[in-house]
Amino acid sequence: MPQLVLREYQTRGSVRLSIRQRDELGKVMTVAPSAGEEGLYDITPGSVVGAIRIDDLDLTIQPKVSMDRVLFMVSYALGRISNVHDMELEQADDLVEAIVAAFVLRAGHALRRGVQQGYREIDESALTLRGRLRVGDQIRRRFGPLPPAEITYDDYTVDIEMNRLIRAATRRLLRMRLKSARSVNALRAIDARLDGVNLVSYDPRRLPAVTFSRLNERYRGAVVLSRLVLRSTSFDLGFGHAPASSFLVDMNRVFEEFLFEALRDALAPIEGDWVRGSSHHALHLDEGSTIKLQPDLSLWRDGRCVWLGDAKYKRVASAVYPNADVYQVTAYAIATGLDRATLIYARSEGPTSAHRIVNVGKTVEGIALDLSVSPEELLAQVGQIAAGIRHAANRTIVAVAS
Repeated sequence: MPQLVLREYQTRGSVRLSIRQRDELGKVMTVAPSAGEEGLYDITPGSVVGAIRIDDLDLTIQPKVSMDRVLFMVSYALGRISNVHDMELEQADDLVEAIVAAFVLRAGHALRRGVQQGYREIDESALTLRGRLRVGDQIRRRFGPLPPAEITYDDYTVDIEMNRLIRAATRRLLRMRLKSARSVNALRAIDARLDGVNLVSYDPRRLPAVTFSRLNERYRGAVVLSRLVLRSTSFDLGFGHAPASSFLVDMNRVFEEFLFEALRDALAPIEGDWVRGSSHHALHLDEGSTIKLQPDLSLWRDGRCVWLGDAKYKRVASAVYPNADVYQVTAYAIATGLDRATLIYARSEGPTSAHRIVNVGKTVEGIALDLSVSPEELLAQVGQIAAGIRHAANRTIVAVAS
């Protein structure tokens, strides 16, 4: 069937789906039977964008912002890439093709001067003594006698984490149904350059961190995009061993991660703990500590929360709770004792005025972030928000002291 192109949060009606397609799509978007139709469904994507392939169905979900802005936010969130010009691309209709083009560009730049080598610690059994003898393992496994010897040594090799990430991402992309023959050929060339690097099957939830220095800084862009590819792609044989694959990026997560990293940089040097979620600082609404709260963003000094906010890429719409976002951050303000909480929306998604909440003495402030502007302008907006956070935090400290 022809490729189906959707846009996030917009409904497409009367789409013919097989039972398998219906069930698989239902995992990532809303699928409802079309009124008065049999075998046809109304499908509504949520915050995920990208591409899904199930049997003969090719479905593309476009973001509401341009592809290069999505790529910039992802790159900044995952790698805090400060050279925004490096990640700017031309407009593209397909997020996957845009990411492939960027990946090929950055991987090519990383490998242009040769494949980076580094030292990797290896444990093995050998007939000759090399490096350090693992005495405990030698006694446990060999009862003491040599050879073979249980040894540990450092090997200078191309089989290091950075190269493993890039090769794993390259193979993932080669399994996707790509439109551009040029991109496919470029990916095959990258894979060939990394011959000698082990192919690792990474858990997308536990991707290893990479430390960059002057010697490997050229790898940063390629590693950042590799991490994006590895955490966003999924392959499944599914029912009857029919092929299914997806490359999906959650824009809610991207927006929150981007704000966290960009605000951390804009606030530097940070006086206190800049926290995403509730790590290291438990927050509860009730005295019995059974109602746990997790604000997206918060600043803490000396164990006290001095500013908090939530990132809202898409405003929560509910007929039952039409102002759920406001209710949520009001609860945060009550739990922390702050007189103010902030909602940071993507522009057009929420109110930008301040609301004074009756009876509880709390104010909920709305801030709009325009994602359509250039990366420099976007970071400038973040800088203005950071200035407001500093002012609010200092005001809270003064109020507590007095």
